[in-house]
Amino acid sequence: GIGVRKDYRWKDFQVTPLTGPVLYQQSLRNFESNQLLQFRTGFDVLYNVTPDVGVGVGVYHISNAGITSASAGIDVTRFTVQIKY
Repeated sequence: GIGVRKDYRWKDFQVTPLTGPVLYQQSLRNFESNQLLQFRTGFDVLYNVTPDVGVGVGVYHISNAGITSASAGIDVTRFTVQIKY
């Protein structure tokens, strides 16, 4: 996605804070245009198990920063396996 991010590396770890706009709809059945634009802020932490394989976790918060009352207001945790080729 689009946004601002920066990778910080220390030994076998990589930390990436990020922020940027996202498109969000709570339901595919009831489209609400005032809910569509949200913002995502969070970070990823990745550990390089080998030079070609990394595992990580990311934590994000998605909301509209109070622009309207239709804010997603959700937190997301994701797990990552990265394979370089």
